[in-house]
Amino acid sequence: MLITIQFNNTKLSLGNIYAPNNLAEQVQFIQDLNGFPMDKSELTTLILGGDWNCTLSKIDKSGGAKWKPTNYRNMLLIMMEMFDLIDIQRKRHRNLKKFSHCSKSLGAKSRIDYFLIANALKAHVKKSDILPSIAPDHSTILFVLSCPEPTPRGPGF
Repeated sequence: MLITIQFNNTKLSLGNIYAPNNLAEQVQFIQDLNGFPMDKSELTTLILGGDWNCTLSKIDKSGGAKWKPTNYRNMLLIMMEMFDLIDIQRKRHRNLKKFSHCSKSLGAKSRIDYFLIANALKAHVKKSDILPSIAPDHSTILFVLSCPEPTPRGPGF
C-alpha cells in the first residue's frame, strides 16, 4: 500500500510493506516493488516500512541457521541504492543488536521489520527504535520524523 500526503508543504510518500516468506515469491515481490515507487511516489520523501521478511546484514540475526545473503536481500539492497533509500535504524545505530522478530521454535531472533527512508529525510529523523509490542512474535518499529516548519515570509527583501 502506498499513499502520498502533504505535511507542512512537504509531500511524503508512505508505503506499508508485507513481504512474503517464500524465497521465490520474495524475488517476484521485489521485482514488482522496483517498478512501483517510480511512478506513484515522491522519491525524495519516500518512506517504506513494515515486515520485509529479510535481514540486510549478519548483525541483524542471532541464533538458528547461519546467516547468509539471499537473492532477495541482494535485490533489496540494489533497490535501496536505485531509490537512494537508507535503513534508518541501522544508520543511526550501526552496531546495536536489537531484533524485531523472535522465533522460539527455531531459537532465532532477527531484525526483519524496518523502515527504509529517502536519504534526503535522514536529517529530519529525531528517533528510531525497536519497542515491545502486543504481537506474540514481532516488535514495534518506530521512527520519529520532524518536518521543518515553513518559514513565513515577512516584509523586506
